[in-house]
Amino acid sequence: MSTLYDLRWGTLSLAIQIAIILRGDLIVSKTVNVLEAKNKLTQLLRQVARGTDVTITKHGEPTAMLISVKAYERLRRQAAASRLRELREELVGSDLDAQEIYQKSRKQLEARP
Repeated sequence: MSTLYDLRWGTLSLAIQIAIILRGDLIVSKTVNVLEAKNKLTQLLRQVARGTDVTITKHGEPTAMLISVKAYERLRRQAAASRLRELREELVGSDLDAQEIYQKSRKQLEARP
């Protein structure tokens, strides 16, 4: 399949829209089916390293995306910042004090596997 240059928001996946917002530039995107991805994985990884995002489809439906580590880390930072903003909004309206917040956080961390 050919490389796709598309700025019409309605036709772009959410991940690509987020990437455009975070990068602030035109995203080069490629779509391949599972068989093509399997047969050309090394080539696709090279393209991803150069900035191309690859959507993998199964039966014509998007199933997975290959994005660079740099893009992935950007998305993770954005998600973490968003979660911190949500937590801040929750705490601003609560009657919790710093000690209670610390104790709750400590319990949540200790409960993790």
